[in-house]
Amino acid sequence: DIYKVLYLFTITKDYLSSDTLSYFTGLDRNKVDIILSDIREILFENPFTTEVEDFQLFHESLREFFKEKYPLQLDEVRERELFPKLRTWKAKYETFQKNKKKL
Repeated sequence: DIYKVLYLFTITKDYLSSDTLSYFTGLDRNKVDIILSDIREILFENPFTTEVEDFQLFHESLREFFKEKYPLQLDEVRERELFPKLRTWKAKYETFQKNKKKL
């Protein structure tokens, strides 16, 4: 489970909250919080958000390490976890926008 979180951080290159990580990895929010606590030393907290804790990998070299060491696993997370959930989110958002225009 910890690798799913690390791979997602590697792929996205952005700050991610516990809720976002939970959604895209399919892991329980409490499990994600435990994982974040365990890997906190290699994360950087977003200094611009005060209402939510969101993180990214501490250094680009760490991202490059995962890309070199685990390319197949990153592709699997991208294809099986990230892309399908992004498509679902996009479809829900488009439906919301259409319904909003009807009001």
